[in-house]
Amino acid sequence: MASIRSSYTIPIRIRPHGLDGSPLDEFVVDITIEDNGEGSKGPCSPLTPAPTCYYDADSLRSCNYPSGPYTWIWDFTVVKNPSGDIYTAFAPFLFHNIATFTHGGCCWNGFSTAAKYDPYCVPGNPEYHEVTVDDAYYVRYFEFLDLYDNNTFERRLRSETSNYSPDSSNYCTGEAGYFVDPSF
Repeated sequence: MASIRSSYTIPIRIRPHGLDGSPLDEFVVDITIEDNGEGSKGPCSPLTPAPTCYYDADSLRSCNYPSGPYTWIWDFTVVKNPSGDIYTAFAPFLFHNIATFTHGGCCWNGFSTAAKYDPYCVPGNPEYHEVTVDDAYYVRYFEFLDLYDNNTFERRLRSETSNYSPDSSNYCTGEAGYFVDPSF
């Protein structure tokens, strides 16, 4: 028996606002949520009952948020070019890594220093050493919206950024340093 494929289309009104809070423009885009093709009975809605609790394992905190009658939970996003080819994809836990590169600093008698602090710390100097920077990234762990009957919403997002830090790198041992910024 073949499954019935169906989809769910909803119009989304987009109204960007200026810095002063006034609307700059308004347009409507139809968003279509396609059936998963696994024999579901009718279209699936992007709106689900709102969660009443969120547990953040990293901060070991449990929060009971007031939630709206519906919650939109972000599953994934793809961006297509005019010919229909997907050129960007975003999804929870999909890391966007910065391309690997090298950066230099100096090791003077066992003391590591970033090149920006020493005009003599340049390639060719025997004390100059490079580190490989290969763990800089941005990741969104989840995102959802609580939708309310009065046409307002609350956005919940947890993400993390890891940026290269020359000051916390150890040029004597060849270890790149990073500044990790988790946000919720």
